[in-house]
Amino acid sequence: MPGTLFAEWMAYCAIEPFGQEWLQSGTVAAAVVNMQRDQKKSTAVEATDFIPGYRKPMPGREVVAGKVEAYFMALAAAPGNKERV
Repeated sequence: MPGTLFAEWMAYCAIEPFGQEWLQSGTVAAAVVNMQRDQKKSTAVEATDFIPGYRKPMPGREVVAGKVEAYFMALAAAPGNKERV
């Protein structure tokens, strides 16, 4: 494939994305499920919940470090703990 033709396809994909069939189908499925669910009994679903093999990204180190720090600060401030921070 010539480079010019490839560049044309890249430009077309920027305007009219293709190749994301699972995401497009998942968006429709999530919209239908979220319209039909009982908002008091269940949480909303996301489009990625309908993509086979999709794994949600792991939280960043900052998020994990913040949760660990908050846990230990709460533990140190707990009643009955004689060593205060």
